[in-house]
Amino acid sequence: MKSKLNKCPVCGEPRQALSTKCPSCDYEFSDSSAVIISELNQRFDDLRAQGLSKKDYVRHQLDIIKNFAIPQVGAEILDLMIYIQPKALEPDSQISAAWRLRQKETIERAKIAFENNPKTMTLIRNYEEQLKEHEKLTFGKLWRKTPFL
Repeated sequence: MKSKLNKCPVCGEPRQALSTKCPSCDYEFSDSSAVIISELNQRFDDLRAQGLSKKDYVRHQLDIIKNFAIPQVGAEILDLMIYIQPKALEPDSQISAAWRLRQKETIERAKIAFENNPKTMTLIRNYEEQLKEHEKLTFGKLWRKTPFL
C-alpha cells in the first residue's frame, strides 16, 4: 500500500502523509492547528443553525472573528494565516474587514515565529502584500463613490 502524499502549504513540496516536518522548508505539520480551524468552522456552523436575522447573524460572526485566540505555535499560526487569507480577500464587507484585521495580527505573529525561515517569510510577505493590494483597490472604489461637496 502506498503512503498518501500531501503538499506542504508553505513550499508545495510533496511529503509523506505521516511526516511531521517538511523536508524542504522545515515547516512543522500540526494536528492542533486543524483543531483550531475545526473549532472556528464549528462555531460558524452552529451560528448558521440558529436561524438568526441577517443583522444578528453578522453581529455574531463579527464577535467570533474578533474574539478567537490566535495560536502561539509557529505551525498553528501559519495554518491559521493560510485559512484566513481567502476570507480576508473577499469583496469588501464588515466580515471581510474583520478577517483582514485578524489576518494582520496573524501575519505579525507569523513574522516573529518565522523570522529565521526565509521560505516561510516569503509566503508571509506575499500574503501581506495581497492584503495591502486589496486595501488599495477597496480604498480606490470608496474614493470614486464619495461625492464631492
